[in-house]
This record gives sequence, C-alpha cells and structure tokens, in this order.
Amino acid sequence: MIQLTSRQQALLRFLGGMSSYVPVRELARQFGYSQRTIRYDLEAVEAWLRERGGALSKKPKAGVLLMAGEELQQQLKAALTGGEAEALERIYTPKERMDIIYYRLLFGEGTIKAEELAECLAVSSPTVMRDIRGMARRMAQRSLSVWGKKGEGYRLTGEERAVRTCLVQGLIQLLEGGRSPTRASLTSRRVGELARGSGLSALAAGYLAPVDLDALRDLLRYARETVYYAMPENDEVRLLLYLGVLVRRASAGFVLAPAGEGGAAGEEQREQKLAALLTTRLASRLRLELPEGEVQGLARQLISCNLKFPPKPDDKLAEELASIVDEMLEVLCSFPLYDMPDFYRDKLKVNLLAHLRLTVKKHQLQISSSNPLLAQMKVNYPEIFTVVYRMEEIFRRRTGIPLGEDEIGFIAIHIAANVEECNRLRSKRALIVCNTGQGAAVILKNRIRSNIPRLEIRGTLAALDAESADALSEVDLVISTVALPPLEKPVFQVSPIISAAEIDRISSYLSGHITDPESRQLAQGQQSRRVVLEQLAEKYLPSGQRERFLTELSGILPLAGDPSGQPRGEMSEENIMFQSSMILAKVGTALTQLQQEFGFQLTPEKLFGLTIHILMSIPRWRKGSSNREYASEQYKNDNLPVYEFLARQLRDVSEEYGIPIPEKEALALMRYFI
Repeated sequence: MIQLTSRQQALLRFLGGMSSYVPVRELARQFGYSQRTIRYDLEAVEAWLRERGGALSKKPKAGVLLMAGEELQQQLKAALTGGEAEALERIYTPKERMDIIYYRLLFGEGTIKAEELAECLAVSSPTVMRDIRGMARRMAQRSLSVWGKKGEGYRLTGEERAVRTCLVQGLIQLLEGGRSPTRASLTSRRVGELARGSGLSALAAGYLAPVDLDALRDLLRYARETVYYAMPENDEVRLLLYLGVLVRRASAGFVLAPAGEGGAAGEEQREQKLAALLTTRLASRLRLELPEGEVQGLARQLISCNLKFPPKPDDKLAEELASIVDEMLEVLCSFPLYDMPDFYRDKLKVNLLAHLRLTVKKHQLQISSSNPLLAQMKVNYPEIFTVVYRMEEIFRRRTGIPLGEDEIGFIAIHIAANVEECNRLRSKRALIVCNTGQGAAVILKNRIRSNIPRLEIRGTLAALDAESADALSEVDLVISTVALPPLEKPVFQVSPIISAAEIDRISSYLSGHITDPESRQLAQGQQSRRVVLEQLAEKYLPSGQRERFLTELSGILPLAGDPSGQPRGEMSEENIMFQSSMILAKVGTALTQLQQEFGFQLTPEKLFGLTIHILMSIPRWRKGSSNREYASEQYKNDNLPVYEFLARQLRDVSEEYGIPIPEKEALALMRYFI
C-alpha cells in the first residue's frame, strides 16, 4: 500500500480540485519546489491512484490531469480531508531563508524578533541569527545593513535612497508571482487581491496595498498631458512603483535629504520641473511636506526612466551632439558592412542622438545604468563592438566623457537593430527607362526618391539600350515610361509623372505584398485598346464626334492615360459610411498599439478631434488630394518612431481600401499625440 507524504497529499488535493491539465512548472511554482521534485511526487501520486482505480493523465506541453470516477472522488475526500487538510510542510534552503528574512525586514518597516522569523521559517532562533550574520555581504552590496538589539529585534538600516532602490527592486521581483508587473496589473484592486494571498508576493503586495495606485496613475496621466513626454512601459512601471514607495516612506517620516554636488541639476532641467510638478501635487493630496530632497530624488529617478520630451528650440547640447554623432557615423559607414542608405543612416542618427543626450545627463548626475544584454550582444555581434570602440573614442575626445562597457553595449544595440532592419528591408536597385533616357527620366527619378526613399535609382537608360545585360545585372527591377519587350528583371510601366497608385504598386512589390508587377501587361493592353478605338472612331465617325465618343467611352471602359479611367468610380452612401467605419475601426486598433508602445493617452477632446479630422480627410484622400499644412521636417525627425508607426497604419489603409494617402499625412495626425 502506497503511503503519501504530506506534500504528496497536498499535491493530490490540489489536482483533485482542477478540471483541466496543469503544467508541471505551474505545480512547481505553486508548491515552491523544483520540477524534478514535483515529478517524483507525481509518480507516487500516480501509483496511489492506480491502487484505487484512478489514473493520472499526462499530456505533452499540457501537463497532468487527475482521472477519477465519482466513487473514487468520494474516497479521496474521505481519505484526504478528514477534518482539516494537513498543512503542507516546507523545508527551506539557507539561501531561501535569507531571501525571506531580507524581504520581511525590507517590507516590515520596523523591528522583527528572531522568534517571529524562526516560527515563519520553521527553524530555531539560533539558525535565524546565524542566517542574519551570513547576510552581511549581501546587504553591503545593496548599501544596507541589519541592525539588531537583544529584546527589540532586527531591522534594516541604510541611506534612504538605497532603501527606496531596494524596495522598488523587491516589488518588481515579487509582485505577480515573479513575473514583471505591467501598467495594467498595477491597480489598487489587483494589488489588494494579491495582498490577500500568501508568500512573498502577498508580502510585497501588502506593502503597496495602502497606497492609492489608481490616484498615482491619474497623476502620471495628468503630468503626461501637461508636460508632454513619453517613456517605455517598463520604465513607467518602475516610476509608478517609486511613487508608491515615496508615499509609504514619506508618510512614515522617512524623507530624502537635499543632495550636494552630483545631485539633480538646476531648475531649467525638464526632469526637475516634472519632478516639482509631481511632488507638489502629491504633497497637496497627502497633506505632507516633501522637501527639496524629494524633488531632486524624483528628478534622478525620471532621468533614469528614458523620458522623451519635445525638442527645445535653443538646445545647444543637441546641436553639439548632432555634429559628434555625424562624425561617429562617418567611422561606422567607413566599414563596407555598415554602409547604409541615407534613409537608414538618418534613422540611426535620430536614435543615437536621443540616447547620447540621456547619457550626458546621466554622467552629469553620476547615474549609472547596467546593460542586461551586454554579454549576449558581445557574443552575437562582436564585429559591431570593434566599430563602436572607435566611435567611443570620438565621443570621449569631443565631450570628455568616457563611455563604459554598458553604454558601449547600448550603442551597439542601436546599430545592430538598424543593421537588421536595413538587411530585412534592404533598398532595391532600380533602373529607369524612357524614350531617350533624359528629360522625363529626371522628373521620374526625383518623384521616386521623394516617395520611395528605400528604392535606390542606379541610373537611366534610353529604351533602345534597355536590354543591355550589363545594365540589368546590377539592378533588381526596371521602371519604364514606355512599353518594353520581356526582360529578365521585373518591369513596372508607369506614366512619366508617376501616379500615387503606381507608387503604391511599386511599394507593395518592395514590401513583398505582390510578387509580379503585372501593371506592365495591363498598361500595354490599355494602350493597345485605345489605339484600336481611336482608329475605329476615325474611320466611322465624323471628326466633330470622335472626341466626345472617346470621352464618354472612357467613363465606361478605362483607357490608358485617361484620368477618368482611374478605378475610383462612384460609391453609394452606404458604401462610403461602411468604408469610413472600417477605417475608424482600424484607427481604434492603432490607438491601442500606440498606448502600448509609446504610452500615449488621448483626452476625450483630442480623441473627438482626431475622429473629426479623419472623417473630413477621407473624401479628400479619395479624390487624391493631400493636406498642404504639414508640420516641419524637424518635427518629423524628432518624433520618428511615432511618425513611422502612423505612416505604416496609413499605408495599410491605403492598400486595403485603394485610397491614395500621402505618407506625410502622418504628420497631421501626430499633432493629436505629441
């Protein structure tokens, strides 16, 4: 007869209450043991069930499920729940005991006696005191120490800034059962639910539960709409937790003293102004006095959160850094492997400028940042680091600021991301062909460069030379204003002043949405049809009626070169409303993605204005006209990630509904977010 241990009985009780498969890793997380230990226990549970006519179903990638009939279910209840279920016994390793002691002291905000810790850990008081002595080195790494006095107990001591850093780190590590918390999970209701649980996760949630997290979220939303800034979600989570810790510590009488040299910079810093705004409103709401040290401490926290502000027109640092980054990029692009088109070089410059501006601020305030991807980047991109070391020499010579390995790793990440994108969407090479290779080809080349920047024009040829094998060997496609015989490369036949529809078709080909131009054959067919119809009109109709005949016919049958032949046609009122509704639905999806990627929140007024703007723009887009009141190119470059996101959404709408939307319409939409 199989006898189950208390842990195995608890495991059987847990499985008995589940109606679906449970992964072994989830069981290990629930019970606090390794997956190997849980698998050994499951073997005993399975044998115990077999003796009683039950089974343990195992499914790869799904987990385990207890299979028992109604009679066995009753036996389980009788055998395992006679009175109160036996509590699960847990034996902790020394490291686990030290972790529990550390977090109980950290979140306890007071003294805890050795007897209380011993009862919690199911060990003796001498064992607890020995563990506390063994924690000395770990505490020193965190700039903390453990104070103890016989008869009073133990508590953590250290500089207030270090204590808050450890509190924020502890909350990130323990909330949500070890998973990183998100903005969606940091609500008063969710944290309150976690606090009613057990374990270290409940301990961390219990520390945060008295704080009105919903009010802090509203405060950050107000600040974002007042000061206009953006930050990554993980940094916003960290900032929200810091504010929660600030509230707890300040309410308990622990405040930051004003910093001396190396503290936050003067009042002109945007982070300083934002910190002053947040602390002023917190002090008013909580009826607390928050000294200047709290403003400085919050400003330091904001600087470490990778905030992005709108550019300042008189930013001398930006002007100087632009020259430095240009010199650094010259070094990068001197290596053939990293020679990139202007479009990608400009994008990399914007990203490096934003990062290095933050790097300079961190250096001025003596704030260090660790790079968790440094080792992985060095293994996967060793050749990039060789180049970045030379770029760092330029930065150090021009600014006097040496970049450590972590910062060099961040620059390498920007370059690697740019290289990967450049390789994925590497610019195609095209050859332009027209009757003489001049005149119209120049106009066409400039139009293509303006509208399809990633398409590299390698040259122009006259139609008679288009079949040259040498010329075709260096390009990926041909764009021609005249009909050409079949060539070994794809041919797009377009009008000399290329239309929006023709530009969209080439862009779709470059993006992989279509694999065959087909427009060449279509244009040839339309051209041939027009010639035949003109010949018939000339033969059978009086001269005064020929033009009218062809004009009316073009309204029914599209003819090449006829503006009226473009496949827009007329739409019924119902179809127009349906199309508008679908476009607004897509915009709604895009807004959700914007909130997730950039942290933007639209007020009802801005959302209403954006809806009106789009509804008023749809008729204009369908007619092929565009908004002339674009923002400056500098505005676009300063907010390039948001611009590219909105431009992608507009391209999707254009392709899906056949509406030629100029890419720069994204600039008009950006005004509602930035």
